Amino acid sequence: DFQRAVATFEALIAEQPNDLENNKLHAICLRFLGDILADESVEQASKYYNRAIERLRTLALKNPDILDY
Repeated sequence: DFQRAVATFEALIAEQPNDLENNKLHAICLRFLGDILADESVEQASKYYNRAIERLRTLALKNPDILDY
């Protein structure tokens, strides 16, 4: 499930904060979790969407040559 994936990526990122792929996949999981929660609670979904946006914004600012972010 995506909640478990988010927790796993958070642990991986704590160990290797500069791993670009883990950071990107973490953001994707956050977005998917927001998608899943959107039908139940827009407020909860927004929290996950905002976390995903922040993660990708940070990646984009630190890595402007990588278009995926």
